[in-house]
Order: sequence, then structure tokens, then C-alpha cells
Amino acid sequence: MNENVLVVPDNWRRYLHPRRGGAPGPKIKMPAGAAETVAACVDAGRDGIERVLARRTTAPELVAPARAYLSGEPDPLGAAVAAAVAGEVSAGSDDARFVDGWTAAHGVAFAACAFTELAALYPRFEHGKGCTALRLKAPDSGDPTHNFAEGMCRRMRALLAAAGDAEYEEAVERLAGHRGTALRRLVTAYLVPTRQDWVTECCRTPPKEGRDVLWTALGSAEQLEILGDWTRLTHSDCWSPGTVLTLAEGVGAAIAPLLAEAIDTLEPNARRRKGLLGALGALPSDEAFRIMLERRSNKHVVPVLMDAMKRFPVRAIRELAAAGERDLLADHVAAHRDLAERVLPDLPPRARAAVHRIIGTRPDVPDAAAADLPRVLADPPWARPAAKPKRTAVKGLAAPPPRAVWNDGEREKWARERVTYPSSWYYDGGSDEHNVHTRVPPADAVTEAWRRRAAAFEAGDLATPRQMALLAAGPEELARPLLRGWFPEDWTWFGATGDPDEWMKVLLARFEADALPAALRFARSKPVRFGFLLVPFADAEVAALMGDWLLRLKSARRHAEDWLRRHGPGAVPPLLPAALGRAGRARAGAEYALNDLAARLGRDAVTGAAGEHGEAVAALLDQGAPEIVARDVPKVGDWADPAMLPRVLLTGRDRALPPAAVAHLTTVLAMPDGRYLDEARAACDAASLREFAWALFERWREHGERPGDLWTLAALGRVGDDATARRLAPILRTWGYGDPQADTGLDALAAIGTDTALMLLDALAREHPADHLVRQAGNRIEKAAAERGLTREQLADRLVPGFDLDPDGSMTLDYGPRRFTVGFDEQLRPYVTDADGTRLVSLPNPSGRDDPALAPAAHAAFVVLQRDVRAVAPVQVERLREAMAAGRRWTLAEFREYLVGHPLMWHIARRLVWSAGGTAFRLAEDRTFADVEDRAFTPAGDAEITLADPASQDPAWQQIFADYELEQPFPQLGTSA
Repeated sequence: MNENVLVVPDNWRRYLHPRRGGAPGPKIKMPAGAAETVAACVDAGRDGIERVLARRTTAPELVAPARAYLSGEPDPLGAAVAAAVAGEVSAGSDDARFVDGWTAAHGVAFAACAFTELAALYPRFEHGKGCTALRLKAPDSGDPTHNFAEGMCRRMRALLAAAGDAEYEEAVERLAGHRGTALRRLVTAYLVPTRQDWVTECCRTPPKEGRDVLWTALGSAEQLEILGDWTRLTHSDCWSPGTVLTLAEGVGAAIAPLLAEAIDTLEPNARRRKGLLGALGALPSDEAFRIMLERRSNKHVVPVLMDAMKRFPVRAIRELAAAGERDLLADHVAAHRDLAERVLPDLPPRARAAVHRIIGTRPDVPDAAAADLPRVLADPPWARPAAKPKRTAVKGLAAPPPRAVWNDGEREKWARERVTYPSSWYYDGGSDEHNVHTRVPPADAVTEAWRRRAAAFEAGDLATPRQMALLAAGPEELARPLLRGWFPEDWTWFGATGDPDEWMKVLLARFEADALPAALRFARSKPVRFGFLLVPFADAEVAALMGDWLLRLKSARRHAEDWLRRHGPGAVPPLLPAALGRAGRARAGAEYALNDLAARLGRDAVTGAAGEHGEAVAALLDQGAPEIVARDVPKVGDWADPAMLPRVLLTGRDRALPPAAVAHLTTVLAMPDGRYLDEARAACDAASLREFAWALFERWREHGERPGDLWTLAALGRVGDDATARRLAPILRTWGYGDPQADTGLDALAAIGTDTALMLLDALAREHPADHLVRQAGNRIEKAAAERGLTREQLADRLVPGFDLDPDGSMTLDYGPRRFTVGFDEQLRPYVTDADGTRLVSLPNPSGRDDPALAPAAHAAFVVLQRDVRAVAPVQVERLREAMAAGRRWTLAEFREYLVGHPLMWHIARRLVWSAGGTAFRLAEDRTFADVEDRAFTPAGDAEITLADPASQDPAWQQIFADYELEQPFPQLGTSA
């Protein structure tokens, strides 16, 4: 392909204003009976046309042509008058029936002339009366109509562009007689842009209005020069996709600076971007490519830049090398290696050197044969024609009664949720939504208010969200019987107000299955927000919804997975009515959920839980799994082209996945359930797979972070490790409330699940400035702690890394002839002392006298330690400060293991005063306990350890800490906090 010629992409056709000899526009199809449709419209409006013609405010010169047209004479001006009055259309209307009817009845030349005259009319409309008068626009007016570049005008130009040669020449000739005013000259130049002399004439006196009309007529860079400052951006309406793409086709690469100005100046708008970036990416010029490269930080520009790299591969090699974009160049060369080698001699010296370095560093690992790959990567089920299984519905299958399965303490915690009440309800029975108090009202006031509400509900009144909050604390004997009848069928308004996060928890904890219909309605309306309410319930309706979410709704999938984990084999009975019922979406989701359970628990566990229907479930599992998965095979975009990604090595690292297998691997990673991931992961080198997943994630970010491709984040959680977690956590800190990727990123950290990943997640929960992220990160940490049978703080104790420190909390750095020791101050900042114990300003760099192997390694280890401790230390100091304020208690065993015996936490713990059984103590240098008299202290075996209350401390502690030169990490001594 010639990279200096504009090739109009096919997806432009729907936007282009077609020009004769240019790219084809949308296919022309003349509707049947077009002429008759227009004639009928005019006949029906004859009385109205006559009334307008009789008005004194109507221009006299319009009367005779209109009456001539009504009498059957083909007069273009008369046809325009009739259309303006009877059809109530202007040249900017989307109503194309008149240009079609005129063309069918009198030919395209007549239609073009009538359209030109229509653009010159100024109809006056009155509400309820239609058009009441007509006049001609001023001779110097340049405004054909508002939004002229849409609707029937584009249809008229398309009809002309598709006309035969003779018809077109006739149209040009006849239009020449309709160019008497500035406005008509502009319209005729638009209709037949092949008359570039007409277009150039308009450029010399450009219109103040109707700028988009002239833009779509331009055909040369010289015309831009004639227009001069007129081309500077003033009206954003000129940058619709139709205008911009037509301008690009007509003028070509010369418009690149105009597009750059618009991108930098205009307020972001999705429709506007479509035209501006679409045109810029197709322009065959180095300047256009550089404009995109310079704006690579704009997430909307990146996908267009990537498309341009594919469209102009040689230009991309040259420009990427010139700009020093090594990462992009490396990806591009990997995708076009043969081309890069072929054009290498013709590249400028700098580009040639850059490409040569990249080609020379490609790992020489052969591709594995298909026979050596797992089937999911060589011949996956979604790549094979799937036989449609025959299934018979089981009739009369009864749904089991709903039941609740609560985690330890969960129901009690939900029941204690604080509920917001409007005080006017329990004092005077009013409905003041603004007088809100976050306190529980008096019991007698609630009872009386609830009796009034119960009577109203029985009479047919609907509950509002605030009234539901009142119910959450209402008397059970009144509330329970009415719960199921409270909710209207169409209650889309209902979930949009109030705080159901609070009171629905209380209702479900108190009334369980009776409150379930309410929770189901909330969950159906907003699955992501309210889906968690259903997780404790094993119920047929809940099961069908969870199966549907698992199969179809990625955003709510985590609730379905939580539900399956919660209920295990107990999820099978409520799934059976849908899975063995009639075909449809509910059955597909339930089948999918049963297959998922079989993958988690084993086939026998699922068929056994199905009881008497075990054989039917076994048959479903036998024939259904591949086909069910195939229903949900995700479509991966071109941005994940295997050629643009690092190679994935097999275990042993001596062979790599071929490109086709890499594409299948990407599909496996994109699947929301990760069903085939274990099979694929077993075949691949873990480090190579981790880097591949990270590269996918980075390309997703480069291509605009589309929410539809959030699976790249989920993939990090499935194949990532500590290194992935350390890279991901800083990125999560840049996301906040409203970023859809934030929650998925937190899920990825939780899914990695290592101590390092959970420690970073805990740090996000304590540090991140976005309240939403703090809350969501905290929820995931609490869940991880519950799975280990711990509290959140107990888990945090166990997550603090030791950083390979010596048991005494120090680290020795061996340079060979020299040795240094690392210590920590009260804020866990590492410092270095020499062999004599002298504290140094910084660790010396290795010198020629030091061991050439030991010294650099020791220095690098200290740099890593500084970096890692810097990330951990503030969180740990703050965590202990919060523990002091909250009065947290440790068992003696926990205190010894996770504080006294921990090589890092020891440095904080020894600088604080602790308490056991009413006795305050500190940690001595040998890690024994000493009281305020500096006597040895041994707590009882069952003692609970707390941080000493600042308000009840003996003042002598201040002197002791001063004598031992112990500085505290936060104020404790001499305070009354």
C-alpha cells in the first residue's frame, strides 16, 4: 500500500458527504412511490399554501412560481415553496422525501435546483398554525439553515454524486442559473464540489454562518491558504464526524494542524472525537503521525495511534524510532519483523540503528508444536463446531424453601446496622424527608408510628425507602405479615432513593426469607450495588439470578461467585428448577452455575447434592460444559494482537507458544470464570505468563482503559504474584471513586492472595484518599481475614513482611573488607552504622577496594530494603496508633510472635508502653518485659496485652524513655489523648 495516499476507511461511508469521483457514500436506494408521496403531501396542504401565498408578509416574488408548480408546471422555486409550507421542511431537515420525490418526478437536476431555492427561503412558523409566511433570505446571507450538513442536504449531494454523466452535467448547467446570491453560491458549491472554481469563489468571501457547508466542499490545500484565518477554530459544530471526515477526503494531509488545534482546544465530546481522531488517524502524512505521538498521554488518542501504526507500518517504524519511543517501536517491529528487515537499509541512520538493536535482541526460542500443547491452547472447544445438545425439561420440579446461610457473626452485624430515620414520622406521623436523625427513635414512638403506617399500607399505600427504614426497627408482629405485599411491580423509582445498604441489611437479618422479595427487587435493579444482599440466601429465584449473573453480567459476577462459595453443594437444589426447566436465559445461567460448581467441588459432589435428579444433572454435565462456555466466549480486541505481546514460554523455557496458541491463551484469560486457566497455566512458565498478563494490562491502559476489557485486571489476579502486586498497588492509588477499574483492581490484589498482596490491599484500605476505595479495600481485607478465621487486625499482624532481617531486627551488609549494619529509627526509617557503631549519613557506594561481587549486591539489597520499608512503615506506625486509640487487645502469644519477635515491628514496639493485667511495661533490649521500676515483669499466660492508655500512665515513664534515648513513633507519654 502507498503510505502517502489517503485510503478512505469503510467505516467512514455512513458519515461522508459523497463527492463525485470520491469514496462512495451510503448505497442509494430510491423508495417506491417517492413522487406520489410528495404529490400527496402537496395536495393535502394546498389550502395552507394558498393562505401563506395570500399573506402580505409573504414575498411577492414567491407567489407566481408556487401557483405555477401547483398547476403542474415543474418550477424549482415553486416546488421549494410548496415543501416549506406543506411539508414544513427546511434544507437542514432530516426529511429526505422531497428530494427523493423531486428526483423521481422531474430528475436530479430539478431536485438540486429546488433544494437550492429551499435553502434560500425563510419560513415563519407559529405554534399550532404551521407555516404562516415566507420570505427570501437577505442576498448577503451565508446561512442556509441550522445543521445544514445533516439530513436531506447530504441525500441531495449523494443523489448528484451517483447520477449518470449526462444527468450530472445537466444539473451543473442548471445550477449555474441559481447562483445569484452568496447563499445560493455556497449551496451550489456544496452540491457539486467538482466545480472547484465555485468552491474557490466562496473561499474568497467565506460565510460567517454555514461554515460546515464550505468545509465539506473544499478540495485542495490551496483553498485553505485562501481562507487564511477563517480556518481557525471558532465553531465547534464544524467538527462533526461528517464534516471532518469529508474535509479529510477532500483536502487530505494539509488539515492535520487544524485537527490538532481542535483536539487541544475543544471541550471533550465523544461524537466530536470520532470525527477528529478518525480523520487524523487516516491521514497519510508524517505530520499527522507525529501529532498523535505527541498526544499519546491522551487515552483517546492511543487507540487511533495504534490503528495508524497498522495502516502505515513503515512510517511508524521511522517516526517511532525518531521520537525515541523504544517500547512502542519494539512492539511494532515484533509485529512486522519481515517488513522491518526489508526496509532497514532505507531508514535514516538513527531509525536504522534503533530497529537493528531491537531485531538483534529478539529471544531465539522456537515455537512449540501443537501436539506438545494442552488441548485448550491447541484446539479449544470454542474454536470447534459445537453440537447442540438435546435436553428435556423435568416437569413438576418443586423449588426448595428458601433458607439463609450466615457466616459467623454476620447476621448479628447486619442487625446492628445504623438506620437513618425522619424524626417527624415517629413524632407526628408526617412525611418530612429532610428532618433526618441518625439515632434510634424511642420504642413507643416507633410502635405508634408503625401502627399508623401499617393501616395505610393495608389500605393500599406504597412504602417509600424512608418508611422502609422505619420498618427496619418496627415491631415484628406488625412488620412480618406485611413485608411481602409492600413493593409495587414497577418500582424503578424505589431503588434510586434512600440508603438500602443500611436498612435492607437490618430487614434481612431480622426477617430473613420474608424480606427476600425486597432484596431481590433491589438486586435486579442494581446488581453491582445490591447483589451482596442475596449472598446468604439459598433460594430458587436467587439461584436463577446468580446463574444469569455468572454467565452474562461481568460487573455482578463476584456476587455470584461469593454465593457459590458460600453455599457449595447446598447451591445445587435451588439451581435445579431453572437448570432442568424450560429453555431460556434462566436455564442457561443455571447450567453454567452447575458446571462451575462441578469444576470447584467435583462432579460427584454436584450430582450427589442433586438427589433424585442426579442422573439428569450428570447428563447435563456430560454434554453441556463446552457448549455453555462457548456461549460466553469473550471477543478480544485487535489491541491484544499476539504479535504485539511478549512471547509466552512453556515450562522449561526452551519453547514458546505459537501465535495461534497465544490468541487462545488471551481468550482463556478473558473468560470471566477462568474455567480453562489451570490447564493453560500448568503448561506455561509462571514468570513468563505473569509478564504476558502484565503486558496485556499495559496495552489495555494504552488503548484507553475500556471498561469492556477489565478482564485484563482480573487476569493479573489469576496469574500474578508478589511482583505483580507491587506493580499494581501504586496504579490503584491513582484511581478513585467513579473509576470502574478501581474495584476490579482491588479484586485482583485480593485474588493474588499472597501475604504481600494482602498487605498492599490493607495499606490501600488505610491510606487511599478516595472514601469509596477505602471502604471497598477494607471489605476485601475483612473477607480475606474471615476466610482465615481471623479479624482484620489479626490478619494485618500476620502480613507484615520480615524483609530478610536478622532475628534481632538488623541487617548486615557485607562489602568484603568492610561491613555495615542496618538499624531502624522510631519511624522505621533504615539507617546504617559502620563496624565501630558510628551512624553514617548514608550507605557508602562500593569502591575499588571492596569485593566486586559482594559489595554491589549488598548495596542493591539496601536500596530495595529502603524502598520496601518506605512503603510499609507509615502504615504500621498508623496501625499501632489506631490500636492504642481503639483499645485493641493481643493475646500474650500473639504479642510475642507478631510484635516482640517480629524483626521489623520490634523496632516500633520497643518504643511504646504496654499494659497487661493493669501493669504497664516496656520491652527491654533483650526483649524481656520491664515495669516502671525497671524490674522484670512476666504477664500471666492468659493476659491480654494492650497499648497503655496515655491518660493513666505514671509520669516516670517519660524519664525512663529519656534515659534509654527511646523516641516514640507517635505521642503516648505525657498526653491525655
